[in-house]
Amino acid sequence: MGIWNSGDLSARIFLLAIVWAGSFGCANDTVRIDSRDTITAAGRITARVYAPQAREEEASARIVEWTGITVDGEVAYQAAADRQNVAAGRQVSLDGTTIAGPTNIRSRARLIDTTANARTGFSVADLFRLEALGGFEILATETALSGAGLQTTDRRTFGGVFAGVRAGLRPHEMIEFYGLGSLGFLASAKGDGASLRVTKLEVGARIMPVEYLGLFAGYRWSDYWQDRDHDESDVDLELYGPVLGLELRF
Repeated sequence: MGIWNSGDLSARIFLLAIVWAGSFGCANDTVRIDSRDTITAAGRITARVYAPQAREEEASARIVEWTGITVDGEVAYQAAADRQNVAAGRQVSLDGTTIAGPTNIRSRARLIDTTANARTGFSVADLFRLEALGGFEILATETALSGAGLQTTDRRTFGGVFAGVRAGLRPHEMIEFYGLGSLGFLASAKGDGASLRVTKLEVGARIMPVEYLGLFAGYRWSDYWQDRDHDESDVDLELYGPVLGLELRF
């Protein structure tokens, strides 16, 4: 005679199947906001803190020169909204609220991105310059979800470091065309292990109609990937669009 009869064995298998389905039946989807018309409003402060000194005859003979050290600060604001389908057996979880599929959710995000960096490199004939940059970044985010009669808003602040490269072409002392790219790694101030990877690419033009004040405009692509723990959904904000702003230069 066996330890279990066939009826007991079937019942145990059925209970295990229920436990397995409850554990793995609903998995977290990534919250994705993909916006192709995000307008970035920004303000910048730029100051050259160290300029290399050279005698006049040496400077006139050089084609390639060290640019010295420049520091930049920027505050940028972005807002975006999107929709996302959540399939049956899937869910999104944010800030303790879970929205299970099948359903359609509305999502929106707002960001205030503050950066400070130093950069240095070389210039060619005072026309083209290429510089490496590195600095610190603080990002305040607000992500809101609504669907299936539920809604939640997650607010976080991240801080960390970033590095990148900047290229500039200055055909006239008042005008510069530029391109820059950077990659940053930030950690959540909540201390819950959440992290943020920030990738940015930007091309644009800057004009300085007066000595200390300028305008810049361009196009920015930015991706903010929030890696959460297994109980919450990751958040991926991919934002494209024009960037407009004012620059103070010293």
